Amino acid sequence: MKKIATFILGMMLLLVGCASDEDYIDTVKNMSFSNGQTIEQYVNDSIKFGEMYQLNKDNFCLDKKLLFMMSLEANQDVKRFLRQANVVLPEDIKPATWIVEGKTKDGKILIASNDNIKIKIETRKNGDYIETGSDKITTFDKKTNRIISEEELELASALHEIAMRCGYTNVQKEEAVESETKRFDEKEVLKNSDYTIKYYPDGRVKYFSDGIMFDLDFEDRSYLKDINESLDWLDKEMVKYNDEGINALVDLSIEIEYQIISEKLNKKITDKDREEIKKLESKATKIFKKLQNKVESISQ
Repeated sequence: MKKIATFILGMMLLLVGCASDEDYIDTVKNMSFSNGQTIEQYVNDSIKFGEMYQLNKDNFCLDKKLLFMMSLEANQDVKRFLRQANVVLPEDIKPATWIVEGKTKDGKILIASNDNIKIKIETRKNGDYIETGSDKITTFDKKTNRIISEEELELASALHEIAMRCGYTNVQKEEAVESETKRFDEKEVLKNSDYTIKYYPDGRVKYFSDGIMFDLDFEDRSYLKDINESLDWLDKEMVKYNDEGINALVDLSIEIEYQIISEKLNKKITDKDREEIKKLESKATKIFKKLQNKVESISQ
């Protein structure tokens, strides 16, 4: 996976003679890390991946283990999974404006920012040299002034790299709205060849797989009661979480959704079953929304 700067630890030196702020900024921009990347390139990457993080900070795809799994999968499968997860890529990233924010005893503080991301660069003058390093460069969410950590930037970078590798693009706004609101869609599963469904002789679903994340095996019986109990447990359990461990409950919510879809895919279900499934869909929608709100509150 692509990392922004974990290998950049040392200070960088460049002989300069800067008479103005503009000269000082140009000098800092052109300073290079040991791998050849300039400060300006590093800042541009930080802005891109900062925006990627902003757009997907509540998305369960920003998980180290899941990103590693996706890096091993076929492009077509990953592309479909990213679409299901509603991953959003930054578009029309505005270029950074560079200013000298102020002076310190030994140097200057530079700010490079666009509408969404702010990068703070601490420099110091050491004789005829200007010094800085990756540990002196900090990325902020401009609206909230919250620091976007190096780890968060790396996860966003890895997700962006995977999306680019498999040719993923943002859906149109109308399609995005539909994908957010349309759940429990057994018709989409039936027409999508990436799903695998196997049936018992009586027509009840025996095996359901999305090809990437979940493989569900079912006994030859109704799971409506189990689904209802799982929803009740999820509703009570989510209040106990105040950290990123809540992402495990997000995975559970997807599994429950697939269980509901599997019930709808049964070839022989009664009208009473259909009514019960509708009630479960309504209940699940409310609980999943509550879970999403909880995830968002934790990530802030």
